Amino acid sequence: MKEKSCSAGMKLFLFIGGIILFYLAGYKPIGIDRDSVTYSTAIEQLERGVVLIHEPAFLLIYNALTFFNVDPVRGFFVILAALSIGLKTYSITRYSTSPVLSALIYVCLFYLLHDFTQIRAGVSAAFFLFAYNDIVQGRKVHYFLKVSAAILFHYSAVLYLPLLFFSRKKINTVFYLALPFLFIPFVFLPDILPALKSLFLLLPQSLSTRAIYYAEQIQQSGGGIGLFQMSVMAFYLTYGLWLLKIPKSEISVFDNLSFKYLSLMFSLYFLFSAVPV
Repeated sequence: MKEKSCSAGMKLFLFIGGIILFYLAGYKPIGIDRDSVTYSTAIEQLERGVVLIHEPAFLLIYNALTFFNVDPVRGFFVILAALSIGLKTYSITRYSTSPVLSALIYVCLFYLLHDFTQIRAGVSAAFFLFAYNDIVQGRKVHYFLKVSAAILFHYSAVLYLPLLFFSRKKINTVFYLALPFLFIPFVFLPDILPALKSLFLLLPQSLSTRAIYYAEQIQQSGGGIGLFQMSVMAFYLTYGLWLLKIPKSEISVFDNLSFKYLSLMFSLYFLFSAVPV
């Protein structure tokens, strides 16, 4: 994964597209999506001294906005939209071998999910995308620092850290091919939530509290894993393409790490299928 030269016209096209996406996400009406109400409520509660979201970046941004006497609700969405969409646009422009295709996949599959709704997860994913070239090039310290920034926005970004321990050269193809399939039975196990909640208690308090909260919300709503959501189907397709490619050719470091990480993510996705958040 090397830095790619992008034509001036393409850079301008992506920049203008990024500005439009930023404006839509940053200045959306509160209430157009469920998460915007959740964040608005969390900020209102924070003004009363009640902390509902514990990630340091959320608290830092809130304090900075109130210090400069800026509307904390609108300012929160504007800052996070700028960070998330800005980093993703930059990463696509600089690293993608096909910027138009990358931008199309981002807009069709991830923009509404992340940058328009789950905005903190969107910023976290943006830092990961920004950091990915570092791990491919072996710059582990740079990767760690950028992932650390992602964790400040969403604690789930700790799941980006295993890439630090994957070999950039060796790959046990059979193991990584088989790993997700070993966890598929967890999708169909009944009454697994109590066991998962016990497992969550082993996590640090800030993580366990949030994970148990999600589990209880899912338990009350009767929700389940979205095996056939559009974004998940895209990952299935990507994984399938790697299944076809790996046995036939010597893969690059980028493909090596990506395949291993996708295998791990699928495994965790199935393992925690009872808490699909």
